[in-house]
Amino acid sequence: TKEMEALQNEVKGLQEQARRIEDEEVLGLMMRLEGEEAWVEKATVDLAALERERLGLVEQLTAEQARMERLLPALKTKRQEWVRGFPTALLSQYERLRSLKQGQALARVERGMCSGCRVALPAREMQHARAAREQPALCPSCGRMLYAG
Repeated sequence: TKEMEALQNEVKGLQEQARRIEDEEVLGLMMRLEGEEAWVEKATVDLAALERERLGLVEQLTAEQARMERLLPALKTKRQEWVRGFPTALLSQYERLRSLKQGQALARVERGMCSGCRVALPAREMQHARAAREQPALCPSCGRMLYAG
């Protein structure tokens, strides 16, 4: 009987210890869950704010795109008027460079460098860019037409 009581006491002690461990684990998980729920709630609020901001930006950009599309025909007409006086060879060279250089055929000479590729230019090319009238100066690195301005 004493052994039986000792075993029963030991079982009770182990059951109590198991309950304490379960309580501690459950309590820890519950605290972690609360923290995660708070994070999810904050992330949801932040997401909603970002979504509102995104919608506002989409609206602005859509309006800007519509404005640009309205201006485009007039700008194309103006460009056609400007290029009438240019020599055909120069204009075709410009258009070819423009298509090759993602719309950027010209580059300004700034502090002795080509603004298109940021490579230092030889003095001869900088002088040619300043004095060029009939034949444009070309960047020896990227090939863009240079102008000093």
